Amino acid sequence: MPVDSPWLTFTKWKKKYGDIIHVDILGRPLVIINSAKVARELMDKRSAVYSDRPHFIMAGDLVGYSETFPLAKHPFRATIPYKKGSSNPYKKCAERPKLLIYSNKTFWNRRIGVIIIRVTYGYYVKDETDPFLTTPLKAMDNFSEASIPGNFMVDVLPFMGNLPSWMPGSGFLQTAKAWRKIFYDASYNPYEWSMQNLVGSTDLWNDLLD
Repeated sequence: MPVDSPWLTFTKWKKKYGDIIHVDILGRPLVIINSAKVARELMDKRSAVYSDRPHFIMAGDLVGYSETFPLAKHPFRATIPYKKGSSNPYKKCAERPKLLIYSNKTFWNRRIGVIIIRVTYGYYVKDETDPFLTTPLKAMDNFSEASIPGNFMVDVLPFMGNLPSWMPGSGFLQTAKAWRKIFYDASYNPYEWSMQNLVGSTDLWNDLLD
């Protein structure tokens, strides 16, 4: 399986094998959908039948993403209501701070991160180096790498997750340990800050709803 830019390889496979491709990785099935039309038909119109989350050993069990929404079976969405005629709270959140624009992707990731952190935890991100912003972005990057099919052999051979950390070939366990720390900090540090600073306070909601 390709690790770097796999979508480019999948595009080449589409020309040869079609819109739906089945790959067997040491007994682990992988279905690749190379068509937006087919994806909508299966994952949207027939979502009750085909939509689900695969079980990741590296990303889920070892790093810990299965403990929260990225690998949850039924992800949820939440919205914050605001008074009719008032300014949009999401826009207000995005205006602070003025983050540096390094690239389009970096800009939008940071901008969206600022909004989510403010609305969810009541915390204003100070600048582009604020750990409350950079740590979740790093956790997202780690998840993307950890969930690439075939990127870690433990996803193909689950028993490797029980190897002792000193054994040759178990370097992924140290990687998982470091990524788990980043994931924990990204998930719980903003929550703990919110609990310590916003308990009993209505300033956040007044700010958002005005």
